[in-house]
Amino acid sequence: MLVIELLGTLSLRADKGAVPLVAQQKRPLALLAVLALGGKQGLSRHRIDSYLWPESEAERAGHALNQAVYAIRQSLGNDVILSTAQDLRLNQQLVGVDVWLFDEAIAAKDWARAASIYKGTLLDDVHFGDSRELESLIDANRTRLRQDYHNAVECLADASAEAGDHPQSVTWWRRLANSDPLSPHATKKLMLALAAAGDRAGALKQARFYQELVHQELEMDPDSEIESLANSLSRPAIPGIAASQNGAKEPNDRVASVRESAGSSVCRPARATGSPCEVVAPPREPCQALPECVTVREKRSPERWLQWHHH
Repeated sequence: MLVIELLGTLSLRADKGAVPLVAQQKRPLALLAVLALGGKQGLSRHRIDSYLWPESEAERAGHALNQAVYAIRQSLGNDVILSTAQDLRLNQQLVGVDVWLFDEAIAAKDWARAASIYKGTLLDDVHFGDSRELESLIDANRTRLRQDYHNAVECLADASAEAGDHPQSVTWWRRLANSDPLSPHATKKLMLALAAAGDRAGALKQARFYQELVHQELEMDPDSEIESLANSLSRPAIPGIAASQNGAKEPNDRVASVRESAGSSVCRPARATGSPCEVVAPPREPCQALPECVTVREKRSPERWLQWHHH
């Protein structure tokens, strides 16, 4: 089977043997990528022409498309691309696409599988031409896929924390922070996870990294809540926190409250609904990508959270 990878660097790979170089040339590769992005239902020839040859006349664009289809069929097999007079689509029996697999994992709420499939930004550093229509399509899908990935990682992080596996929770939150280093939300969550794991120094280091990055990249003041949380974490530990760091588990409701203090959506294993993960969203920020949203009205400042957590 041929696998088209759109997440991260655009690439083709085959289950057996190497992919012929002809299929990896600019036009055939661009056509395969566009068909993969178009989904299992395929795309019309007219739409493909407008994506890949926006400045060409209809006849020239149609000829270029036929040449690309011919090159693919000659190198990969006649049945890789299925066609009608109006449409083209990839043969699902012979071709797999990482984005399709990712979407299936998200739909099934298989967060671990989704996180393992997501290798990076959709079509990162790939430019197919001057089609604004295609760029708009790619940008919209980049945003959607990135948000789905972030939601999946949050579910995994919160599930780990609720199970008492704080080191694994830190690992997931770090993945989120690495994916979106300028996000104050991801930074706060990672700092809280590090503190819960007993690594206050690591939390303070993350705060400094975020603050310096915002100054350098955005030339603006960092989120004030990051500094507030860092100041709270820099204070001497209150007696009794050692017991928590040595393995004592807080009640599940309190673990959820710790997450609420960061002021963003929280994913955790659902009990009553039977759903693998339900989403708890803060006021005025409805959960879009995941179902079963519940509104949380109580928020705690970082200082209040630390007072509770230490006891």
